[in-house]
Amino acid sequence: MLLNLLSNAAKFTEQGSITIKARLQPGVDQQPEVLISVTDTGAGISSEDLKKLFQPFSQVDASATRKTGGSGLGLSISRHLVEMHGGRIGVESAVGQGSTFYFVLPIPVKSKPALDSSEPAPTSQPLVLSIDNERPILQLYERYLKNHGYQVYGLTDPTKAVDLARKLHPVAITLDVMMPGCDGWQVLEDLKANPETRSIPVIICSILEDQGKASSLGASNYLTKPILEDDLIQALARLNGSIRTTINPES
Repeated sequence: MLLNLLSNAAKFTEQGSITIKARLQPGVDQQPEVLISVTDTGAGISSEDLKKLFQPFSQVDASATRKTGGSGLGLSISRHLVEMHGGRIGVESAVGQGSTFYFVLPIPVKSKPALDSSEPAPTSQPLVLSIDNERPILQLYERYLKNHGYQVYGLTDPTKAVDLARKLHPVAITLDVMMPGCDGWQVLEDLKANPETRSIPVIICSILEDQGKASSLGASNYLTKPILEDDLIQALARLNGSIRTTINPES
Protein backbone atom coordinates (compact mmCIF):
# COMPACT_ATOMS: atom_id res chain seq x y z
CA MET A 1 0.00 0.00 0.00
CA LEU A 2 2.80 2.38 0.91
CA LEU A 3 4.76 1.57 -2.25
CA ASN A 4 1.67 2.28 -4.36
CA LEU A 5 1.13 5.70 -2.77
CA LEU A 6 4.83 6.54 -3.08
CA SER A 7 4.89 5.47 -6.74
CA ASN A 8 1.87 7.66 -7.51
CA ALA A 9 3.46 10.64 -5.76
CA ALA A 10 6.64 10.20 -7.82
CA LYS A 11 4.65 10.06 -11.08
CA PHE A 12 2.94 13.39 -10.48
CA THR A 13 5.74 15.34 -8.77
CA GLU A 14 8.27 16.67 -11.27
CA GLN A 15 9.74 19.18 -8.81
CA GLY A 16 9.63 19.65 -5.07
CA SER A 17 9.46 16.93 -2.45
CA ILE A 18 7.72 13.77 -1.28
CA THR A 19 7.35 13.25 2.46
CA ILE A 20 6.40 10.03 4.24
CA LYS A 21 5.18 10.20 7.83
CA ALA A 22 3.89 7.66 10.35
CA ARG A 23 2.45 8.28 13.78
CA LEU A 24 0.45 6.58 16.50
CA GLN A 25 -2.91 8.04 17.43
CA PRO A 26 -6.01 7.01 19.41
CA GLY A 27 -8.75 5.50 17.29
CA VAL A 28 -12.20 4.04 17.92
CA ASP A 29 -12.78 3.44 21.65
CA GLN A 30 -9.31 4.94 22.22
CA GLN A 31 -7.66 1.86 20.73
CA PRO A 32 -4.28 2.69 19.15
CA GLU A 33 -3.92 2.96 15.40
CA VAL A 34 -1.14 4.00 13.04
CA LEU A 35 -1.57 6.79 10.48
CA ILE A 36 0.76 6.63 7.46
CA SER A 37 0.76 9.51 5.00
CA VAL A 38 2.51 10.39 1.74
CA THR A 39 2.59 14.10 0.90
CA ASP A 40 3.81 15.47 -2.42
CA THR A 41 4.19 18.94 -3.92
CA GLY A 42 2.90 17.86 -7.32
CA ALA A 43 0.05 19.06 -9.52
CA GLY A 44 -2.74 18.18 -7.11
CA ILE A 45 -6.14 16.67 -7.88
CA SER A 46 -9.43 18.38 -8.71
CA SER A 47 -12.50 17.87 -6.56
CA GLU A 48 -14.23 16.00 -9.40
CA ASP A 49 -11.36 13.53 -9.75
CA LEU A 50 -11.21 13.04 -5.97
CA LYS A 51 -14.75 11.61 -6.01
CA LYS A 52 -13.78 8.70 -8.28
CA LEU A 53 -10.15 8.24 -7.25
CA PHE A 54 -10.49 4.91 -5.40
CA GLN A 55 -12.79 3.32 -8.00
CA PRO A 56 -11.34 0.54 -10.22
CA PHE A 57 -9.80 1.72 -13.52
CA SER A 58 -10.11 5.35 -12.49
CA GLN A 59 -7.48 7.83 -13.72
CA VAL A 60 -6.95 11.42 -12.61
CA ASP A 61 -5.85 12.31 -16.15
CA ALA A 62 -7.66 10.53 -18.97
CA SER A 63 -6.33 12.74 -21.75
CA ALA A 64 -4.53 11.29 -24.75
CA THR A 65 -1.42 13.31 -23.92
CA ARG A 66 -1.05 12.08 -20.35
CA LYS A 67 2.55 11.40 -19.35
CA THR A 68 1.99 8.65 -16.80
CA GLY A 69 0.90 5.07 -17.35
CA GLY A 70 -0.94 2.61 -15.17
CA SER A 71 -4.12 0.56 -15.11
CA GLY A 72 -6.01 2.67 -12.58
CA LEU A 73 -6.26 -0.30 -10.19
CA GLY A 74 -3.55 0.61 -7.67
CA LEU A 75 -5.64 2.81 -5.39
CA SER A 76 -8.65 0.50 -5.62
CA ILE A 77 -6.53 -2.49 -4.57
CA SER A 78 -4.93 -0.44 -1.79
CA ARG A 79 -8.38 0.51 -0.51
CA HIS A 80 -9.44 -3.13 -0.43
CA LEU A 81 -6.26 -4.15 1.41
CA VAL A 82 -6.72 -1.40 3.98
CA GLU A 83 -10.34 -2.39 4.58
CA MET A 84 -9.37 -6.06 4.95
CA HIS A 85 -7.11 -4.94 7.80
CA GLY A 86 -10.00 -3.06 9.38
CA GLY A 87 -8.59 0.35 8.43
CA ARG A 88 -9.45 3.26 6.19
CA ILE A 89 -7.80 5.25 3.39
CA GLY A 90 -8.24 8.78 2.12
CA VAL A 91 -6.75 11.79 0.37
CA GLU A 92 -6.55 15.56 0.77
CA SER A 93 -5.62 17.56 -2.31
CA ALA A 94 -6.07 20.78 -4.25
CA VAL A 95 -5.04 21.64 -7.78
CA GLY A 96 -1.60 23.26 -7.81
CA GLN A 97 -1.00 22.57 -4.11
CA GLY A 98 -0.02 18.90 -4.08
CA SER A 99 -1.67 15.93 -2.39
CA THR A 100 -1.59 13.93 0.83
CA PHE A 101 -2.67 10.31 0.63
CA TYR A 102 -3.00 8.46 3.92
CA PHE A 103 -4.19 5.19 5.38
CA VAL A 104 -4.95 4.22 8.96
CA LEU A 105 -4.57 0.72 10.40
CA PRO A 106 -5.71 -0.49 13.85
CA ILE A 107 -3.04 -1.92 16.12
CA PRO A 108 -4.08 -5.09 17.99
CA VAL A 109 -3.77 -4.73 21.75
CA LYS A 110 -2.24 -7.90 23.19
CA SER A 111 -3.75 -7.32 26.59
CA LYS A 112 -7.29 -7.30 25.18
CA PRO A 113 -9.12 -10.58 25.85
CA ALA A 114 -9.53 -12.80 22.83
CA LEU A 115 -12.94 -12.71 21.21
CA ASP A 116 -13.33 -16.46 21.70
CA SER A 117 -12.00 -16.60 25.30
CA SER A 118 -15.39 -16.67 26.99
CA GLU A 119 -19.01 -17.23 26.12
CA PRO A 120 -21.13 -14.14 25.41
CA ALA A 121 -23.45 -12.89 28.11
CA PRO A 122 -27.15 -13.69 27.63
CA THR A 123 -28.89 -10.99 25.61
CA SER A 124 -32.02 -10.43 23.56
CA GLN A 125 -29.89 -9.42 20.57
CA PRO A 126 -29.57 -11.97 17.75
CA LEU A 127 -26.16 -13.67 17.92
CA VAL A 128 -23.88 -14.17 14.91
CA LEU A 129 -21.00 -16.63 15.18
CA SER A 130 -18.09 -15.35 13.05
CA ILE A 131 -15.30 -17.82 12.22
CA ASP A 132 -12.03 -16.48 10.81
CA ASN A 133 -8.41 -17.04 11.83
CA GLU A 134 -7.66 -13.31 11.36
CA ARG A 135 -8.67 -11.43 14.51
CA PRO A 136 -8.82 -7.97 12.80
CA ILE A 137 -11.45 -9.40 10.42
CA LEU A 138 -13.55 -10.59 13.37
CA GLN A 139 -13.24 -7.17 15.00
CA LEU A 140 -14.33 -5.57 11.72
CA TYR A 141 -17.45 -7.79 11.58
CA GLU A 142 -18.18 -6.91 15.19
CA ARG A 143 -18.04 -3.18 14.39
CA TYR A 144 -20.26 -3.69 11.37
CA LEU A 145 -22.93 -5.73 13.14
CA LYS A 146 -23.21 -4.18 16.60
CA ASN A 147 -24.53 -0.98 15.00
CA HIS A 148 -27.41 -3.01 13.56
CA GLY A 149 -28.51 -4.79 16.74
CA TYR A 150 -26.46 -7.97 16.45
CA GLN A 151 -24.20 -9.56 19.02
CA VAL A 152 -21.05 -11.13 17.56
CA TYR A 153 -18.99 -14.00 18.90
CA GLY A 154 -15.64 -14.29 17.12
CA LEU A 155 -13.94 -17.64 16.80
CA THR A 156 -10.38 -18.08 15.52
CA ASP A 157 -10.20 -21.87 16.06
CA PRO A 158 -12.38 -23.53 13.40
CA THR A 159 -12.16 -26.93 15.11
CA LYS A 160 -14.50 -25.58 17.82
CA ALA A 161 -17.16 -24.42 15.35
CA VAL A 162 -19.66 -27.26 15.74
CA ASP A 163 -19.47 -27.40 19.54
CA LEU A 164 -19.92 -23.63 19.83
CA ALA A 165 -22.74 -23.54 17.32
CA ARG A 166 -24.55 -26.24 19.32
CA LYS A 167 -24.04 -24.28 22.54
CA LEU A 168 -24.74 -20.73 21.32
CA HIS A 169 -27.54 -21.35 18.79
CA PRO A 170 -26.58 -18.36 16.58
CA VAL A 171 -29.05 -16.95 14.05
CA ALA A 172 -26.27 -17.18 11.44
CA ILE A 173 -22.62 -18.11 11.01
CA THR A 174 -20.05 -16.23 8.91
CA LEU A 175 -17.28 -18.55 7.79
CA ASP A 176 -13.92 -18.02 6.12
CA VAL A 177 -12.58 -20.74 3.81
CA MET A 178 -8.79 -20.35 3.90
CA MET A 179 -7.85 -21.20 7.48
CA PRO A 180 -4.83 -23.22 8.65
CA GLY A 181 -5.40 -26.72 10.00
CA CYS A 182 -9.11 -26.97 9.18
CA ASP A 183 -10.44 -25.15 6.12
CA GLY A 184 -13.89 -23.63 5.91
CA TRP A 185 -15.21 -26.27 3.51
CA GLN A 186 -14.62 -28.97 6.13
CA VAL A 187 -16.20 -26.79 8.81
CA LEU A 188 -19.26 -26.25 6.58
CA GLU A 189 -19.57 -30.01 5.96
CA ASP A 190 -19.32 -30.72 9.69
CA LEU A 191 -21.97 -28.11 10.52
CA LYS A 192 -24.39 -29.50 7.93
CA ALA A 193 -23.74 -33.09 9.03
CA ASN A 194 -24.72 -32.40 12.64
CA PRO A 195 -28.49 -32.52 13.34
CA GLU A 196 -28.20 -29.72 15.91
CA THR A 197 -26.42 -27.26 13.61
CA ARG A 198 -27.48 -28.15 10.06
CA SER A 199 -30.35 -25.64 10.03
CA ILE A 200 -28.16 -22.67 11.04
CA PRO A 201 -27.60 -20.40 8.00
CA VAL A 202 -23.94 -20.16 6.98
CA ILE A 203 -22.58 -17.18 5.03
CA ILE A 204 -19.24 -17.91 3.39
CA CYS A 205 -16.90 -14.87 3.56
CA SER A 206 -13.81 -15.62 1.52
CA ILE A 207 -11.28 -14.15 -0.85
CA LEU A 208 -11.92 -17.19 -3.05
CA GLU A 209 -14.73 -17.20 -5.59
CA ASP A 210 -16.44 -20.59 -5.49
CA GLN A 211 -20.16 -20.02 -5.03
CA GLY A 212 -20.99 -23.34 -6.71
CA LYS A 213 -19.11 -25.38 -4.12
CA ALA A 214 -20.54 -23.33 -1.27
CA SER A 215 -24.07 -23.88 -2.54
CA SER A 216 -23.55 -27.63 -3.00
CA LEU A 217 -22.32 -27.91 0.60
CA GLY A 218 -25.35 -26.06 1.96
CA ALA A 219 -24.17 -22.46 2.42
CA SER A 220 -26.95 -19.87 2.51
CA ASN A 221 -24.97 -17.03 0.94
CA TYR A 222 -21.52 -16.16 -0.37
CA LEU A 223 -19.62 -12.90 0.05
CA THR A 224 -16.23 -12.20 -1.51
CA LYS A 225 -13.65 -10.36 0.60
CA PRO A 226 -13.13 -7.55 1.29
CA ILE A 227 -16.53 -7.56 2.97
CA LEU A 228 -18.36 -4.24 3.09
CA GLU A 229 -20.79 -3.38 5.88
CA ASP A 230 -23.81 -3.06 3.58
CA ASP A 231 -23.09 -6.43 1.95
CA LEU A 232 -22.95 -8.24 5.28
CA ILE A 233 -26.06 -6.55 6.67
CA GLN A 234 -28.03 -7.28 3.50
CA ALA A 235 -26.90 -10.92 3.53
CA LEU A 236 -28.18 -11.32 7.08
CA ALA A 237 -31.41 -9.50 6.26
CA ARG A 238 -32.06 -11.89 3.36
CA LEU A 239 -31.89 -14.81 5.77
CA ASN A 240 -35.04 -13.51 7.49
CA GLY A 241 -33.89 -14.50 10.94
CA SER A 242 -32.78 -18.12 11.03
CA ILE A 243 -34.65 -19.30 7.91
CA ARG A 244 -32.07 -20.63 5.46
CA THR A 245 -32.15 -19.53 1.85
CA THR A 246 -30.17 -20.94 -1.06
CA ILE A 247 -27.65 -18.89 -3.03
CA ASN A 248 -27.79 -18.78 -6.79
CA PRO A 249 -24.36 -19.55 -8.32
CA GLU A 250 -25.37 -17.63 -11.45
CA SER A 251 -26.12 -14.37 -9.57
